[in-house]
Amino acid sequence: MSGAAYLARSDQVQNEISMAPVVVADVGGTTTDVCALFPRQAGTWVEIGGVRSAFSMPKVVSVSLGRGTKIEQNGDIVTVGPESVGYFLTSKALVFGGDVLTASDIVVASQAAVIGDKSLVSHVSPKLVKEARQQIKVIQEHAIEGMKLIAEDAIVILVDGGSVVQIDTLDGVCEIIRPPFHDCANAVGAAMAKVSGEVDVVKILEGVNEGDIIEEVSTAAIRKTVLAGAQLETVKIVSIENMPFHPKTLDIPPQIRPFPDKDLVPSSSHVAKSNEILSNKDKDPLEFTSSPSALIDIETYRLEVDENGTWWVSEVDCEFLATGCSVSASGGGGPGYVCYLTARAAFKEGKRLSAVDINTVGFSAILY
Repeated sequence: MSGAAYLARSDQVQNEISMAPVVVADVGGTTTDVCALFPRQAGTWVEIGGVRSAFSMPKVVSVSLGRGTKIEQNGDIVTVGPESVGYFLTSKALVFGGDVLTASDIVVASQAAVIGDKSLVSHVSPKLVKEARQQIKVIQEHAIEGMKLIAEDAIVILVDGGSVVQIDTLDGVCEIIRPPFHDCANAVGAAMAKVSGEVDVVKILEGVNEGDIIEEVSTAAIRKTVLAGAQLETVKIVSIENMPFHPKTLDIPPQIRPFPDKDLVPSSSHVAKSNEILSNKDKDPLEFTSSPSALIDIETYRLEVDENGTWWVSEVDCEFLATGCSVSASGGGGPGYVCYLTARAAFKEGKRLSAVDINTVGFSAILY
């Protein structure tokens, strides 16, 4: 981010258009990583390529889109990603004599950039190119929208070599900046990066001067920064967070859960076997590395409801339901992410899930 800011002089852009959020999109060979120019710390988890991680890091939205992203066509259906040829781009992409259609090939077929031999993609149909470009556009828009905190159109700074895949205007974006030497932004950022140190401690203040403790911890942080390679005379304290807490609040009350009468416990014939849904040992992990909603156009997406009024739930529906239940606390059991993963596993095994009106279910019915 610092390299992108330096190359684009985006601090000046931020001052000129104070209402517009500035977003950096780092497009590599496999993923597009989107972060605010002045990043905020992730509150809980960070999703990388559709996979949740608990690393302490700035809030980043990462989607499976890069210059090596595979483009596949099955009949009239065109899919973009999430798989990528990665660093095999120069041997597997069509423009380099390979046999895999990639996002780079779509760019060349669109005559938006000169990469490899353009004659090797002359057979790619305009319809396929148009559909692939539309999906690339939607993926980029969703990633940028997920990083914005306000509804105003964003300024996007595109960096890294994969930024060539961005060839269409994006909704929700007022300006796209591709600075000089954008493909070297990461190297520039690493070269100008500053060394830092952080100390996190718990201290008992009883009988001790608080100022002395802050001085002690500050000295430890400076020492840690110097050991990391900083020059002592250039080190300064930029942030001190003092958070009081009461140890008694950490007491965990006992949890008592009464067991129901034996007659009220459903028989084993009414309980779903966990291995029918949760068995994923034979599944390819890549099947779970992308959020289903990232691959659709939300504005045109429709539910699947048959002539009998039965709603056949899709993976996209389950993702939206899990998110909605977590936000509105209507799930009854906390975040619905685990249930969402269970449903996705069922879909991968060829099962179908239906949603029914609760009023059509008998009072004594058992649902599983």
